[in-house]
Amino acid sequence: MGGRGSSGHAATAEDKVRSAYRQSGGQDGSYVNVTAMHDRLEAMGMSPADADRTMTSMYRTQQANLVPQENQARLSTRQRAEAIRLGGEDKHRISIPESKTSSRK
Repeated sequence: MGGRGSSGHAATAEDKVRSAYRQSGGQDGSYVNVTAMHDRLEAMGMSPADADRTMTSMYRTQQANLVPQENQARLSTRQRAEAIRLGGEDKHRISIPESKTSSRK
């Protein structure tokens, strides 16, 4: 791996998010906790702030979906603290549609 994509170029932040999503069990648009993404991305050398900026950018460009946890009572203190705040709402989960889990051409 070594931070490089399959074509030998340095992995972009979005490539890292897609990889972390798959490594966290995300597939076919399933939802993954933002805290799990933070853990994976930190292991790849990306800070939580950079991870949040990248996931937010992907959301705004319709490459990913960010949603709140339906049952807020199930959230841990950490999950609440690491939520991504968008549109006046805390987003705790991310999904990336199957067609968008591969790097864009």
